[in-house]
Amino acid sequence: MNIFKDPQYAPLKAVLIIVLFIGLGAFALKASRSNSLEQTGQVIDGKPVMLTTLKTGVRNNAEVKALQTFLTKNKLFAGKIDGNFGKDTAEAVKKFQSNYKLMPSGTFGQSWVDENPSLMPPGDEVGGCGIDLNVDGVTNVADLDILMAAYGTLGENPADLDNDGVVGSADVMILMGAYGENTNCVLVVSLTYGENEVNQAHVIQVESNQDTDEVPVLAFTLTTQGNQDLLIEEIPVRFTSTEATGDDPDDLLGSVYLMMDGEVLDEKPLTATDSNDGVDVVIFDGFEVVLDAGDTANLTVVVDVNPTSSLLDAGDTLKAEITELERDGMEVDAEGDSLPQNQRIGIAIGEASEFRDVGLLLNLVSTNTNGGTMGTFTLTFTATAFGDDVYVDKTTPNFMGTINTAGTDESDLNLLKSGVPYTNTTPPASTIFSPTAETLLNSFLVEEGDTEQFSITTSMVPSVDGLYQVSLGNLAYSLSDIDATTAYTVNLDGFQTEYVFLDAN
Repeated sequence: MNIFKDPQYAPLKAVLIIVLFIGLGAFALKASRSNSLEQTGQVIDGKPVMLTTLKTGVRNNAEVKALQTFLTKNKLFAGKIDGNFGKDTAEAVKKFQSNYKLMPSGTFGQSWVDENPSLMPPGDEVGGCGIDLNVDGVTNVADLDILMAAYGTLGENPADLDNDGVVGSADVMILMGAYGENTNCVLVVSLTYGENEVNQAHVIQVESNQDTDEVPVLAFTLTTQGNQDLLIEEIPVRFTSTEATGDDPDDLLGSVYLMMDGEVLDEKPLTATDSNDGVDVVIFDGFEVVLDAGDTANLTVVVDVNPTSSLLDAGDTLKAEITELERDGMEVDAEGDSLPQNQRIGIAIGEASEFRDVGLLLNLVSTNTNGGTMGTFTLTFTATAFGDDVYVDKTTPNFMGTINTAGTDESDLNLLKSGVPYTNTTPPASTIFSPTAETLLNSFLVEEGDTEQFSITTSMVPSVDGLYQVSLGNLAYSLSDIDATTAYTVNLDGFQTEYVFLDAN
């Protein structure tokens, strides 16, 4: 039975088409009841279901424009929606295909379908996720018939989308994947917005002789898309360390916790039982979280950090993350069935942060540039000392400098020309100055708990015309008034001036 031909289902038909049109926009290209397909056993005869192949070089095409709209809505494409299938569109298509564990061909259409196996086994596992369109408890060819009635004629290819000789639930899944409708039951993993300090590289203050408890190292969200509740019972998290001596997260951490809304969901101790490969995957499983349809759960991974008097050395780093492997390894159920891996998207990758019991916290205040035949670049920032007094090196910053305890050391700068590292025939002249800190023989003093302001100014005469920028590579400091022995390097991405045009004539 084709419900789109039965008058008693007319209201359902109208609702379905309206919902599909709202969710898909331009993808619902030719909705028409006259284009519904007739089922003959497990084959659908003579009715096309897919777009013609879209690939690099196709221009001024309405289907490309619709594809770009879909990719933009799913945060995979940030370019102009212009109907031109260029490099950026191809890369976005590859990302989409990779998210669903498909061959990332970068083309979209029958060639894309031909290169990929079925995305889902038949049966109730699919129906529980909103793809059982006729609500008969099974996702199969009848649901594909409904989809085709809503979408109309879309190409010139048969309905056996995975070329396995059978038209069934796998073909439904492919068609819905192509048009974005599998979002009726999708789990999305992402970093939590507004938690930049947790997820971005930064210095973490720790104690020298006792554990530092409940340090947040990753903030992430789990979101459901569509109308299906999800039960989450297991979340793996990957910890990666880089250490002065040996790499193993259990050198740095005592216990790790998974928290939601300030409550601990699960706690796991770390013990030195693995092969010291720098990576530990912890499986949090002592909980049950029901995520209602359309809701978002905000979770945080926190850790207890060992003292620096143990195996933790000052400057060791740690990052926590949920990669594709951990995402797919989550225990997620939808109406009693495991949520398929191709209906889980996104990752949550935190940056590596540095543990120190003594050190600096830097904060950018402002930047300034002036162009012309001579360029000037100024970075102004504050430095706050913790754990002890800290001495910022006052040696002239260098564009080729390195931290070297055996000789004179300095802070390092980077010079870029149109985004590319540039070596000028006439080296730029730079100075570091503090209007607030006490000036000593080799350094500027920042007393423990105090904040001092610094400015680094660079002047240069360009050898060629162009757009130039200066950024801070590291800030050199010591724990006494000597040549610098330590480099502050974390979270300096924003410590850069605007580009300015310099005229070599």
